[in-house]
Amino acid sequence: MFKVETLPAEHGDCLWIEYGDEHSSRKILIDSGPGKTSRHLKDRLNNLSESERRFELLILSHYDDDHLGGILEYFKSGYPEIKFGDVWFNGWHHIHDVSKDLLGADQGEKFSNLVLNKKWPWNEAFGGKAVFFSESGKLPEIELDGEMKLTLLSPTPNKLAILKDKWDEEITANDKEPGYGEEEAPGDILGGGEELTVDVVQELAAEDSSLDISPSNGGSIAVLAEFGGKRALLAADAHSETLETALRKIVSNGNKLKLDLFKVSHHGSKHNISNRLMRLIDCPRFLVSTNGKKFSHPDDQAIAKLVCEESKPKELYFNYRTKFNQNWDNKELKEVFNYSPIYSLSGQTTVILK
Repeated sequence: MFKVETLPAEHGDCLWIEYGDEHSSRKILIDSGPGKTSRHLKDRLNNLSESERRFELLILSHYDDDHLGGILEYFKSGYPEIKFGDVWFNGWHHIHDVSKDLLGADQGEKFSNLVLNKKWPWNEAFGGKAVFFSESGKLPEIELDGEMKLTLLSPTPNKLAILKDKWDEEITANDKEPGYGEEEAPGDILGGGEELTVDVVQELAAEDSSLDISPSNGGSIAVLAEFGGKRALLAADAHSETLETALRKIVSNGNKLKLDLFKVSHHGSKHNISNRLMRLIDCPRFLVSTNGKKFSHPDDQAIAKLVCEESKPKELYFNYRTKFNQNWDNKELKEVFNYSPIYSLSGQTTVILK
């Protein structure tokens, strides 16, 4: 069994992953959604015994609130205790080791304090140092208990250096001491809702959108998870060019990496899905996690690239049905581009990789 599930996280990400035997499965938690959705994580854990509230790994991909806020809110009061085999999160001191300078963010500092107070193992798989891959070296491969293999696909040292510089600038501008700061990633101006035709979809797929330049997104931890012969690319908010660099280390000579699921980067933003990236993968299932609020994701340009790259059957999983994605429930488009949209109304959707 290899199961990827979204917990309701509104415009954010909270992935609950289970793998192994159905009667003795192991768990990974990736991100925790914004603070106001932490009740869903709490409800899920309240239904488990103390021994079941253990995860092999917690990945906090980056410190934007829609990925990190939930875990901070969760521990404020009335929570069941959780145990983690390891926690992957790049705090300021990790980035300091990479860039030889100091970085901080308010959410990141709070989570760093939480990790230290809970005495959780921190980036243990990376020797306690920053989680990243070198563009000139091999991709780090980590084996978790239960035969789950994770290959790191983001970030790179360059992305961490840019992140450091941005936060230094923000800290100085706000007259705060190094180690503190807060920044919100810019939203996309264009949302969904455009009337779609076959010609419009083809035109959207051919467009080259500007690249995501958010430093916090560029610092996202993204992984390729492999279990039981199945592969899931779990992209957080990673930049498309970073994913492309990593994937070219895995595939070559015009080949494609065969995937069973792609959790689409940055909630389906047009700035994080490129045609170059799509030409590197062969995937029948795509998962988009967002309710569209705040940033109007997913963008039609991004979804068009997903459905137009190949004629093979595809499934599009949306954990909410919204005005920004319901236009893909179109009979003609589904027939021409050979895809099936699968909607959830609750924010919770499950993809089982068999």
